[in-house]
Amino acid sequence: MSTEQREGSQTGDCLSENVMESMSVQENDGTYHVSIPKDAAQSLGLEKGTQVLITGEQGARSLRLRPCVAVLGDD
Repeated sequence: MSTEQREGSQTGDCLSENVMESMSVQENDGTYHVSIPKDAAQSLGLEKGTQVLITGEQGARSLRLRPCVAVLGDD
C-alpha cells in the first residue's frame, strides 16, 4: 500500500485495497484470537480499544467484523 493510500484511508469508512491473508487462530486463557492485518485495520479506523461487532448467520461458514460505530452510529 502506498503512503498516499494509507493517508487517504484514515477516514475509517472502507478498505483502501483488497485483503486476503491466512492467519492462525491463537488461544490464550480459553479465548481464541485472530490478528487483523494492520493496513486493513487502519483503513477501517480500528485501533487498540475500538469496539467491533462480530456477526454470523446460522449455517454460514464465515463471520463479519465491523466497527460498532459503522453499525450502531456515533451516539
